[in-house]
This record gives sequence, structure tokens and C-alpha cells, in this order.
Amino acid sequence: MSYPTMNRTTAKWLLILAVLLLLAGRTAAAPSPSEDHFAYGSVSAPAQPGQRSLAQDRVSLDEAAAMVRRQTGGRIIKASSRSSNGRTVHFIRVLTRDGKVFTVRVDAASGRVL
Repeated sequence: MSYPTMNRTTAKWLLILAVLLLLAGRTAAAPSPSEDHFAYGSVSAPAQPGQRSLAQDRVSLDEAAAMVRRQTGGRIIKASSRSSNGRTVHFIRVLTRDGKVFTVRVDAASGRVL
């Protein structure tokens, strides 16, 4: 009984298929978008005395990130706060389920999306 031999083209396609299957398994094992995974950037405090501090903001960075995650259904990939002219704004970077990345700005005082 003789067995057919595998030619180079077939071997290459099988190797490509194996790599694609491994990558697909890796993607499936990634955390779901419903989980919070924050990569916090720098949070800057007000420079001037008398300006509002981050502790006085009505909406924390965590709350803003959770709100954006619920509204978009995406995964939070970065969240940071910046203060300018006495106003703190949370910048939330989101990865959507269809692979798009965008940034949502949230006013820390009101919780309003800017």
C-alpha cells in the first residue's frame, strides 16, 4: 500500500491554515467587551490654587469610562483626564466591536459627552 506524498503547495496551505486557526483561537480568548480593562494615561491636577480639583468632579474617570462602555458596547483601551482653565475633561478611547477606535470626551463636572 502506498501513501500519496504531500507537495510543497499543499504543505504551505496547511501551514497557513494552522497559523490562521491559532490566531483565531487567540482572538476568541481575548477579554469580552463587557469587561473593564483600563490603561490609564496621565491624570493632571489643576495648576492654579482655587481651581477645581479632580476629587471635586461629579463624574470620576472610572464612572465616565463605564458610562462610555455601556453606551458604545465597545472595549475601553485608554482613559485619561486633563484639566484646562479649571475644567476637567475625561478622554476615553474605545475599540468598537467592528474594530474601529475613537475617543469620547466627557465633561467631569456634568457627565455630559462633549
